[in-house]
Amino acid sequence: MGQDAIAENKAPVSCHLVAFEQAVIRTREIGGPLLVVSGTAPHTNMEVFLSHRIYDEGKKPEWWGIEVVGALPGGVCLDETKRFETAMPVSRVSGLRGIEVIGADHTLRLTVEPDANDI
Repeated sequence: MGQDAIAENKAPVSCHLVAFEQAVIRTREIGGPLLVVSGTAPHTNMEVFLSHRIYDEGKKPEWWGIEVVGALPGGVCLDETKRFETAMPVSRVSGLRGIEVIGADHTLRLTVEPDANDI
């Protein structure tokens, strides 16, 4: 499936963007920089994870988009909220200037220092 075919697909209804409260880059000696995102999920049974966007090979964006995504496994939605914290390494998914964390209600741009192993 080509990039154009992927772009034409409708957004999934089983997952959606989730609002986040904080996003920070933590430096690690092994494994490079780590994006850590936290907030409150709207449902206690919601799994929240980070998913980086896909770009054409050789066309690195200024800011690499990383989405805060929520999924409800099993099709059941519990109305209580819960705190979440999720993380992902970003040394391989950083744009020319950094990353852009994309949530349901806002985005946040963070610069990413290059990993010493990538220089």
